[in-house]
Amino acid sequence: MLIISTIIIIVIIIEEDEEEEEEEEEEEEEEEEEEEEEEEEEAEEKEEKREKKDRQPIRSASVVRDDPQVLYEHGVGLVRMFHHPALQVHTHVDAYAGGLGMLTRRIISGPHRARK
Repeated sequence: MLIISTIIIIVIIIEEDEEEEEEEEEEEEEEEEEEEEEEEEEAEEKEEKREKKDRQPIRSASVVRDDPQVLYEHGVGLVRMFHHPALQVHTHVDAYAGGLGMLTRRIISGPHRARK
């Protein structure tokens, strides 16, 4: 009788150990799946950022420098003169936005008085 009860106890302990190992394996698999999902989400976010960046218009500085309206470089941008029929001149600066070669136009001085 003692031998049978000892065998039963050993079998129960072995079954509990197997159940614990299975639970640990399941937890590890779940963690791995979560990590993979996070990596996929990060990759998707990076891809979306790249696509968004690709959609933005980019003008290189060399193209702008070849423009006959560009008078000279000024600080972070280029100074251009634009003639208006009723006014003498508008002065504009094309600033390099974000250092990416993208240009934005900003008026730095208003229209000059027309010549009489």
